[in-house]
Amino acid sequence: MPVDFRKQSYTSIKKACLSKGQLFEDPEFPATSKSIYFSKICNDVEWMRPRELCKVPRLVVDGVTYDDLVTGEIKNSWFITACTSLAHVPSMWNKVIPDAKSQEFDAKNPYAGIFRFNFWRFGEIIEVVIDDRLPTRDGKLIFVHSKQKNEFWSALLEKAYAKLFGDYETLGTGHTSDALVDFTGGVSEKLDIASMKLTEGVEMKAFFNKLEAASENKALINCHIRVPPRSAPMSHTGPARLMEPQENADGDDTRSQRSVSDRNSEAPQAFEQPSRPAQIGSKGPHGLLVGQGYNITMVRSVEVKKSLQPAVGAATLQLVRLYNPWPGNDYTGPWSDTSKEWKSIPASEWAKMGVKFEKEGEFWMSFEDWCKYFTEADICHFVNTSFFTLKKTWIETICFSEWSSAGRNGGNNWDSLSFLSNPQYMFDITTEEPDVVMISLEQRDVTEGRVAVGDKKNTIGFYVMKVEANRQYRIHIKGQYLFKSQFLMSRNVFGTCTLPKGRYVIIPCCANAGAVGPFMLRLYTSNKTAGRELTKECPPTGCCAGKVKLVTTITVDRLDGLALPEKAKGTLDPYVTIRCEGEKVQSETHKDNRSPELGFKATFYRKKPANPIVVEVYNKNRMFDDFLSEAKVDWPGPSEDPEGSEKGDKKVYNLYGKGKEADIMKPGSITVFIRSSDDPAML
Repeated sequence: MPVDFRKQSYTSIKKACLSKGQLFEDPEFPATSKSIYFSKICNDVEWMRPRELCKVPRLVVDGVTYDDLVTGEIKNSWFITACTSLAHVPSMWNKVIPDAKSQEFDAKNPYAGIFRFNFWRFGEIIEVVIDDRLPTRDGKLIFVHSKQKNEFWSALLEKAYAKLFGDYETLGTGHTSDALVDFTGGVSEKLDIASMKLTEGVEMKAFFNKLEAASENKALINCHIRVPPRSAPMSHTGPARLMEPQENADGDDTRSQRSVSDRNSEAPQAFEQPSRPAQIGSKGPHGLLVGQGYNITMVRSVEVKKSLQPAVGAATLQLVRLYNPWPGNDYTGPWSDTSKEWKSIPASEWAKMGVKFEKEGEFWMSFEDWCKYFTEADICHFVNTSFFTLKKTWIETICFSEWSSAGRNGGNNWDSLSFLSNPQYMFDITTEEPDVVMISLEQRDVTEGRVAVGDKKNTIGFYVMKVEANRQYRIHIKGQYLFKSQFLMSRNVFGTCTLPKGRYVIIPCCANAGAVGPFMLRLYTSNKTAGRELTKECPPTGCCAGKVKLVTTITVDRLDGLALPEKAKGTLDPYVTIRCEGEKVQSETHKDNRSPELGFKATFYRKKPANPIVVEVYNKNRMFDDFLSEAKVDWPGPSEDPEGSEKGDKKVYNLYGKGKEADIMKPGSITVFIRSSDDPAML
């Protein structure tokens, strides 16, 4: 159920207004200059209701359309782009504007001057109510509105969003990707195309496949050409390329996520008018507008039949279809309406191959040209978590926490002593085959009631590290991280990686040690992961639980020279089991390998350190596994070698039988790395 924003209940307020015969006037977002600007006072604005602006106002005229929205005095073109994306998906639009028919200006609906909108914010749906007084000047709306003078859904939606932000002016520093998350609850992914160094090889193919898969999964995809800095030289020849993103002191990418106009990286762009400084809305290559968002409505790989290949000039085409929300500014390059590409074969043949137009304002580009001219793209993924579907489903794990001054804000420098003081989240990959994992990290707005502008956001990101198979407590010794996300001054950071079976820890962090603020972590995997935050440093140390005298971390690096038992047949598929004081941890099986490298790690909190750790070697069978051999790892503890124990050492042990064969040496050896400490919170 939606949560009432600022405790304003739509049902209660509307009922009260109707009983009193009054129209709603919102005390939480009053019709004053303060609701428009936070930086200045504006006294020439008149707040008018739709019925004062036209005779027959409508929420929607002739269905929801996306080709007639107009920006206003505050240049929030990003909001127009987000609205056009939303309007492409009616089911999503109906969630943002719930029960639209009952909110319509209609004789059937009792009118009280109140409207409601739903936004997804930080893990919950927020219902925002507004009155319908809109800012005007000379009887005309001054912010986002429809070209049809009696249609008001976009103007009212913008007002509700401005209320959520705090005022209209703050909408000038918004982002399309954030708005789409607010509209849909999806997962946002930001792509810096200009820094990808795409070639015609594997990287280009992988990127196309990524976009094609997102498009087929009905993701909302937007793109734009970044505005270059005023000081950058411009050229009207060559592709639109940017230099590498700047790096902060820690060597991390810090692509700023302020407004579209502030996303001006450090390199020149290709422009058709090199004599004039580029700005939002200026003409870029082939008529594309700089800084203005375009919606991607299809990504398609087209197989051209042999009879048409001579005319088309290729056996396969990789194409991108875009929607242009900015009428009167048409694309003029290859695949534009009058280009030679369309004339090569009849339109009916293109339609048979799925290369067609569905909406007015759409145009096609080759994928290569799209990568050449556009510098950034945002994907709003909708992750399928329903089990009642034939499509791939995902298991969602959501965790809330914060970077705090209580020692949970160690920065993003992997090599720093403070890094592991960051929050830590554990999860398991349980499938035998590697699994794709999607992770979204979202920070909460820094300021109450108003989205923080660029330099007030934290620069955030995360690492993924493989840990011991039986890890239950916080990590105190860094291993090797397998994935590192971008670090962005953004509300959301998204990353995806493929991980083999095992246990992992996600470490969300800020670029600056000492930064504070709440965050939400969303994890998506194919199977249940038992994901949870690691909060405890070590097991209880009280006398009732039994005192932990030693913590030991053992890594089985490799096995060498193994052999099958005399009567055994087939391949040798070894795995190891590590036993310590009643606890058992089992590694993965290594197929047909007599000298496998395992890298299998476990940590034990030992109450009886005099008892050795036993590593058993088995051969995997369908019915009953063969015991091959074992090694008893009995290494000096801290009392005997305190310095060496904590630093650790690599040891090679011979393998023996057990029971009656305990003294009989078996084929092969085992190499382990082992470290111990009498401080349970050390390892």
